Amino acid sequence: AARDFLLGHMNILAAVIFDEQPGVFSDACNKAIEFGKPMLMRDDWKKVFEWDEITASIQRIT
Repeated sequence: AARDFLLGHMNILAAVIFDEQPGVFSDACNKAIEFGKPMLMRDDWKKVFEWDEITASIQRIT
């Protein structure tokens, strides 16, 4: 279920980015992108799946 949830969100993000679907990202989505991109471009990117990181991410975007 988590995989389907993630893939569904990725499909919508790609559709908006490539103008296949009209729309804009929410403020929360933009914050997640702003803080997430630098974390994903590191050797230890899998830290994003640790509970402390998930909790901090949720607090930043809400």
